[in-house]
Amino acid sequence: PIGKLGVRIGSEYMSKYFGGYFDGNGKVIYNLYIDYSDSTGVAYYVGLFGYMGRFDASVKNLTLKNGEVKGSRTDDSRTGALVGCIDQKVFAPSVGKPIVIENCHNEGVTVLGDGNNSSTGGIIGHSYGYAQSKDNIFPTSNSAISILNCTNSGDVTGIGSDSSVGGIIGHAYAEGKGTGDGRTCNGGHSCACTMVSNCTNRGDITATGANSSTGGIIGYGYSSGDGIGYGSYGYGYGYGYIMISSCSNSGNVVGMGNGSLSFTGGIMGYGLAEGSTNNYGFPVT
Repeated sequence: PIGKLGVRIGSEYMSKYFGGYFDGNGKVIYNLYIDYSDSTGVAYYVGLFGYMGRFDASVKNLTLKNGEVKGSRTDDSRTGALVGCIDQKVFAPSVGKPIVIENCHNEGVTVLGDGNNSSTGGIIGHSYGYAQSKDNIFPTSNSAISILNCTNSGDVTGIGSDSSVGGIIGHAYAEGKGTGDGRTCNGGHSCACTMVSNCTNRGDITATGANSSTGGIIGYGYSSGDGIGYGSYGYGYGYGYIMISSCSNSGNVVGMGNGSLSFTGGIMGYGLAEGSTNNYGFPVT
């Protein structure tokens, strides 16, 4: 894959993410085949672009036609035909530009994610957007991930408990965290937004494990707003959004696993929004 999670040094991973701009110019990649397991040491993020990060990276105008992408790991695999994992973390004073996946298509590439707590998608396995402000000194921070005009017709299967399986994205996560400094009532504001617009799934989407979330567009969507205030004044404001607009699904969506936390939906399997005082995890819309 292009970009990968690197080796662990102490408590940190030394990663080699893709952080550039790729324009396929309407070209087609035929017969893509990727098969990574625990034994390779790089099974965590699996896709043509294994690991994608930076403030404003993009992949556009590319079609994958026929093939197979497989990621196998005991826990936490992230597998997608195009991108295994998008990871955008923005800390004030930085204001991130959107990471964009646009006009990209999976035409018959089957995707298999094997492992507990895995995220598996026809286009993207896992999408993670996080923004954190820092009191009134660096008051604003934004993260944005946009998936636009993408289609999937490949079959997508997730094996293992507590998994997220979707036709476009397996697991979409957006969290904004704001901090207040205790000296002013004007704390920091942060916003993380993931948007999926004008996307279509025609592939069959299947999760076999217990307590899994299965959806035609997104398997599991999570938005969170969190704020921290220090002292008698100062509140942080955090906002998390996940938005689905003008999307459709005509594929079969099957959740085969049992368990009280198994969810299946034609567009989204399960959506959860959480927020603390003065902070908002906006409902998935």
